[in-house]
Amino acid sequence: MKEKIAAIMFVDIMNSSEYANVMSTANYHNFIIKSLQAICADEEAYFLTTHPEYRGLPEYPSREEMQTEFNCQFITVGDEIRVFLYSGNEWADTNNLMEIGIRLKLRWLFSEFNKTRIKQNKPPEELAVGIHTGPIVIEDNKPEGFAMNVGKRIEGECRNGQLCRILFHGNSVNYIQAFQSRSVGKYSIEPQFSDVWTFSGKGIAQEIPIRELKYFTFLGQSEVLRFLDVDPKYFIKHLFAAATMAPYPHFIYSTILSALQKLGIDNYTNIHIEDLCRKVYSYLQYEDILDLIIEVYEYRYTNNYKTMQIKDKVALMQNFYNWAKEDSFKYRYLMEDIVKEQNKLSQHFKHLPSKL
Repeated sequence: MKEKIAAIMFVDIMNSSEYANVMSTANYHNFIIKSLQAICADEEAYFLTTHPEYRGLPEYPSREEMQTEFNCQFITVGDEIRVFLYSGNEWADTNNLMEIGIRLKLRWLFSEFNKTRIKQNKPPEELAVGIHTGPIVIEDNKPEGFAMNVGKRIEGECRNGQLCRILFHGNSVNYIQAFQSRSVGKYSIEPQFSDVWTFSGKGIAQEIPIRELKYFTFLGQSEVLRFLDVDPKYFIKHLFAAATMAPYPHFIYSTILSALQKLGIDNYTNIHIEDLCRKVYSYLQYEDILDLIIEVYEYRYTNNYKTMQIKDKVALMQNFYNWAKEDSFKYRYLMEDIVKEQNKLSQHFKHLPSKL
């Protein structure tokens, strides 16, 4: 038996009991539970590949493996995911757990279950995510402890969330902020959190201080496409479609914001998330704006450009130039990229100005 400081996360499907009541047991298992299990398995494989410092507990460990000291567990129980990180560095563990929670929600947004709902013009269902950092006891690779009860209560409070529906114990936010303040360039999510509020958890005497993830940006947006393995056009269109229907779409807006920030569109920053929430609906009225986002996204985050013939590169850059010079769309941030490409292909761009 060993005592560890662990980053603890509980995740479950919001409104899942309503589906369980109206669907047969077999359909509920095949259409919802299996989908959740699949995204958990995908995230575990991705996380362990990108973080070799963690050793994940196998689902069915052998007798020899049971003697090994693991520091990472991904567990699915019904419609719930449980993740425990206890590497001995609780600051990094908590930060990594936040990233896992965000990626799980994004994977769930692109799951077959939500794809089907969106195609039927129904709002996507959300995952509730509760995160806590505290002491647990590991015996026979089974985590136990009061901190787990607190984490579970935080996950349950997600129903009262108004933003991304990812809630943290107040101390967990302190761990994340401390880690990021001293680890520049070693994390991929830049978060902003709500103010602290407290709630009463069942069976817990003290009020629990919590903060909600308000919005976030990916510092490496191209990585999102790699782990989702989706086409850039579908990625953008799916997000826009989901955002128009989701009752609390801040998580989706944050993902869109990440893409827009990386593209430089309108120079959005974190403090303008509310402005984006209002304007995204007006964007949908203009197909050429959506097409522009798709084209720029593909240009920035695929290798297609590198393999294009000269004439195709010229045509692509001419399109970017025509779009960027239109003041009505305010996409002049593209000009710098265009000029760089013009310099590389100067003999082919005699019909374009050499200076802006």
